[in-house]
Amino acid sequence: MASFESSVNDAALRPDLERFVGLIHRPIKAIRQHKLVLRFPYTYRLFSSLGIKNDYSMQYADAPGFRASTAFSFRFYDLGDEQQTPLTIHPVCLSEAHIRNQRFSRKMRQLYLAYHERLTNLKAPFLVSLTNESFNSRTKNASFLATLTKILNHE
Repeated sequence: MASFESSVNDAALRPDLERFVGLIHRPIKAIRQHKLVLRFPYTYRLFSSLGIKNDYSMQYADAPGFRASTAFSFRFYDLGDEQQTPLTIHPVCLSEAHIRNQRFSRKMRQLYLAYHERLTNLKAPFLVSLTNESFNSRTKNASFLATLTKILNHE
């Protein structure tokens, strides 16, 4: 995940990526912009210029659904340069926040299963954005983690 600073300052992304590559000793092939702040087309031009091949930032922050108006991955086409880039956009339809906002286990499960069923019928990818906090087992998160575990195990 890119830093929030990089969403408002293009010059911050390169050092962020270099620092992370130094930690993991592997090239970075995928990214998700912090807080889903995308400045079109600049953010995607920057990702592409830095050699990033896959982006998982195309989602709504406040509601489930497809910000890209499609569930299927697609290459970023730069209208300004009139060319297709090597950057592939992977639309995400649900996030941890969307699921948590349902408040009740039954509602969380219904939301997840409705998207899962619809996208399975369309043979479309079903991408859900989770964070480390999703899997935190401390007491405050216990009921959400139990619900999430059941959902992911299709129970």
